[in-house]
Amino acid sequence: MGSTATPLQSGPRRRAFLKHPKLDRGQRQGARWHVVDADRRALYTRELAQQHGITGELFQSKKEAKVYIARLEQQANKVIRNLRRGKKERIQLHTTNADGLKVKVTSYEPDFLYEEQIGRPGGDEAIAEAFGEVPVLWTPVVEDVKGWRQDIYKLKKRWVEAEYGIVIRET
Repeated sequence: MGSTATPLQSGPRRRAFLKHPKLDRGQRQGARWHVVDADRRALYTRELAQQHGITGELFQSKKEAKVYIARLEQQANKVIRNLRRGKKERIQLHTTNADGLKVKVTSYEPDFLYEEQIGRPGGDEAIAEAFGEVPVLWTPVVEDVKGWRQDIYKLKKRWVEAEYGIVIRET
């Protein structure tokens, strides 16, 4: 009679499981991680990926994995460039203590970071003829995929926008 549920419903063992240092929040709460296959076309739950021997990148939701696939297609079409997952690139959030020193309080991990085109070659034929080729301009984008905006996310989003002037795009 093996149970498939990872944590117990209540009690001291559940509390110990929720405080486990090696598990991230999604694993502690029993979230289903998703895997994009090596061709970056198909989406699997982590369990199916392990059954079929598929290795790839892990995502916390289907929506995040689908957005990643769409961004990869945009990068292939040269609409965006330098696409990277934000899990390795944390944005440090600071405050000033009573002595006037900057103190790290927390960090924010965006889902995706990339650069997006804001000027397209040949977009305005008159300018292209008069001045030659229209320059391509790139602007940095910080994107976060959200199904539900939690209070801590709202706080960190406002903090990042106030401290760094970065506007976070939500999808």
